[in-house]
Amino acid sequence: MKRIGVCLALATILMATACKHDRQGEAAVGTTRNHVETHSVKLLNQVMDSPTAELRLAGIDSLETAGVITSLRADYLRGDVYYKLDQPRFEEYYYKRALERKVTSDDDLYFRFTAAAALASVYMMKSDYEAALRLGLSIIDEMKQTHQGSDNVMAKLYNSIGSAQISLGREDEADESFERAYDYGQRQAAADTSRGMQESVANDVCNIAIYYLNAHRYKEVPRWLNRVEALTDRYAQLPDADPDYVDDLRGRLLLYRAVVLQHGKSEEEAAQSYSKFLDTKFGKSLDGLFDATDYLIPARRYNEAADNLMLLDSMLVEWGIVLSLDNIRQYMFPKFRANAEAGRKDSAITIGNRILDALDTAIVAQKRSDAAELATIYDTQQKEMEIARQQTQIANKDYQLSHQRNISLLAALILLSVFFVAYIIYRRITMKRLAKAHAQLEATHTELQTAYNQLEETTTAKERIESELRIARDIQMSMVPHEFPQMERLDLYASMTPAREVGGDLYDYLLQGDNLYFCVGDVSGKGVPASLLMAQAIRLFRALAKQQMMPVDIATRMNYDLSENNESYMFVTMFIGLVNLTTGHLYFCNCGHNAPVIGGDADGGHFLEMASNVSIGLWAEAVFVGEEIDSIANRPLFIYTDGLNEAENPELQQFGDDNLLKCLRATRFKSSRQVIDSMNNHVEQHRAGAEPNDDLTMMCLNLKL
Repeated sequence: MKRIGVCLALATILMATACKHDRQGEAAVGTTRNHVETHSVKLLNQVMDSPTAELRLAGIDSLETAGVITSLRADYLRGDVYYKLDQPRFEEYYYKRALERKVTSDDDLYFRFTAAAALASVYMMKSDYEAALRLGLSIIDEMKQTHQGSDNVMAKLYNSIGSAQISLGREDEADESFERAYDYGQRQAAADTSRGMQESVANDVCNIAIYYLNAHRYKEVPRWLNRVEALTDRYAQLPDADPDYVDDLRGRLLLYRAVVLQHGKSEEEAAQSYSKFLDTKFGKSLDGLFDATDYLIPARRYNEAADNLMLLDSMLVEWGIVLSLDNIRQYMFPKFRANAEAGRKDSAITIGNRILDALDTAIVAQKRSDAAELATIYDTQQKEMEIARQQTQIANKDYQLSHQRNISLLAALILLSVFFVAYIIYRRITMKRLAKAHAQLEATHTELQTAYNQLEETTTAKERIESELRIARDIQMSMVPHEFPQMERLDLYASMTPAREVGGDLYDYLLQGDNLYFCVGDVSGKGVPASLLMAQAIRLFRALAKQQMMPVDIATRMNYDLSENNESYMFVTMFIGLVNLTTGHLYFCNCGHNAPVIGGDADGGHFLEMASNVSIGLWAEAVFVGEEIDSIANRPLFIYTDGLNEAENPELQQFGDDNLLKCLRATRFKSSRQVIDSMNNHVEQHRAGAEPNDDLTMMCLNLKL
């Protein structure tokens, strides 16, 4: 409906112009043309302000058909629409087609050069530096020869050329190109002092500083940052200046200076600049939190970087970013490194697994997107060829009718013959193009079929693996006890909840006369490898406990056996205890595990102070220290894995040690099972629907004497 309305409006204007020309003669032509041009500009503005991309594209088609805009300008506008839709393949297609169109006016020449500058930016986004360089240099030569084009287009072309040159290692040439981009930008800013132009120039210069940062040419960056600062100060003086934009630029300046100073070993000055950056509004925004990692990681402030990136998922949603192959590298890799370097092993493993899952999804999505875009472009080409054929037929009919009264029969026959030959040639060319496009579509179809077959195979394999994992889970859960001693003086209960089908947590107990052996452990990693080590650890614990060995000796023997041939460097943290049921005396050995909580609501529970031992399985020669407590009678002992205190909610905030202690102190002790059920409820409330990020195991023991 929008396209029909546009065509009717244009037809009305053109008819009015024709009638007026007939009535008033040649003297009124200039006035009528100005009137039509004014209405055409208004019409074009209405089309480009349409609420949806579909309406804008339909309006551009109508304006081109009615002759209000040339085909070159129409293709440029289509490319701009797809740029705003973030569809670079279509954007590139229409910008290229605009450059292939015939130039019929100075306006066409302007849009040709503007389309070329936009296409060079597309090439840079694709990392096709050679293409950007060739296009930029050829268009600049053309602009100089024709003496057409604007300083703004020149600045953007030299900006793309410089970024291509610096990416290709041609640094001296890049320096010269960036200087020219800056000079042309300054000339344009002096001629056009509008807010939009000042923002454009400041952005271009800021991008140059970023190019140097990415190329690690830190000595060049301060000069460009000084220029950005001067442009920002000048922009801030405008009466309609945007204060948020000023804060954004000044925040970036402080951050980029911190990065440069850090790489220049001026760490104290870098920290001061970064501290000022944090005081800006930009420094507190999602963009600022993410960009800050450019400084925090080189500064080895990994915990802060990891904290900043806890909200990465929220950032990606707000920015509308889908995890494509490029985005995984740009956004997820820094988060993995920050958590790994900060020693947050479980978070790093979780992120690593997510990266692997995202890579699979991104590869399939990329293939589907490419196939869909190719099919759409093919369909677009088909429609355009049909329109061209219809226009050719209409043009020839008009031509024959207008000249039929004035030419001889022989001339008419010659024209018809020429038309017939041209039509045959055109048809052959068209058929060849159709055959080529059809072949491309067939190839795409074959790729899609292959991808579909692979997806079916993957789905079948996944279902088989899931079935096997469910069996493995049942086997694993059967290895830990689910029945607990029914004794008047002993209250013991434990639970284990794997984050996946199988996990690496474990617990066990063994009664030997008046002695109770018990343990809680956490294997590094998750999934099948962790479950295998978990099974081996339980087997060793039971065998050694039956020999009535002390906890420190059990730890030593387990470490020796699990360290042997441990090429994967997996390990297990464990708390191993032995309590005498008649005296309450506790012997224990803590092997890199979380500190248990002793005591409850009655006497104010607190974390147990222990010696520091390494985890089991790292190296065979490790020495373990055993400890003891005279009596734990009537004092509940709560042991857990880090799936409790590191449980995360949708904002990636952890449950935390302080919250753990607070919840235990607020839980009135009735039974060990009641304590564990209560803690499970607290964790579920904290997660607020988020998937578990780690296995969760808890054991509570209370000896009543």
